[in-house]
Amino acid sequence: KLRDKIKSSKDLKKFSKELKNIEKEITLFHAKAVNEIIKKIKIKVDFIGFHGQTIYHDAIEKISKQLGDGKLLSKLTKKTVVYDFRQNDLKNGGQGAPLTPIFHGLIAFKHKLIPPNIFINIGGIANMTYLGSQITGDGGSVGTEWSAHDLCLGNCLIDQWIRTHSKKNFDKDGKIALSGKINKAVLTHALNNYYESELFWGLQNKSMDPRDFDLSFARGLSLEDGAATLTEYTADILAKSLDGY
Repeated sequence: KLRDKIKSSKDLKKFSKELKNIEKEITLFHAKAVNEIIKKIKIKVDFIGFHGQTIYHDAIEKISKQLGDGKLLSKLTKKTVVYDFRQNDLKNGGQGAPLTPIFHGLIAFKHKLIPPNIFINIGGIANMTYLGSQITGDGGSVGTEWSAHDLCLGNCLIDQWIRTHSKKNFDKDGKIALSGKINKAVLTHALNNYYESELFWGLQNKSMDPRDFDLSFARGLSLEDGAATLTEYTADILAKSLDGY
């Protein structure tokens, strides 16, 4: 709910007290989970990589805010904690997502995948990694055809619709969408507008935010029909965004 209120970097200051309280809760939750996992697996942990929960991201402003106190987590787990990945990447000219391509490169190497490969990670925003060359054992590339960037919207509009029109946070297993009907007139109009917009042509290969995408076209639909229409809308855009690869 609070994340939906953070529409600009100014709102980070406006809601700073609430954000600080939630950040502590998130950190305590992570610390408890980490300590339980360490106790269960009984292996030596050298350090912890802590991403936190993204509340605001704008690569143009070079501002990325994740909720999660790395120092507190280190104190509670008695481990070295590496954190603030996104902000440091932005300061060094990146788009704020430095780890995903390396992870995908290691997966490709482990499973001996023959390039070219595309990995798609669908969160609120869908991002992709393109691996067009042989991957070495350390996750690096021996060629130059290796890139990663945000692709298009992911689950952000569907999640926002569910949060707004029900007491749930997301459409688990797509059951709500499956129980509804796609409104083809609304869908066609929305897709035509999107593919003709600056949003589609101007955001390619750049960092995206859920706030870049508009939910208003689904206004007036039932919970189920809205979920079904938004799911089809998202899938169509995702497929079109992969054209050319």
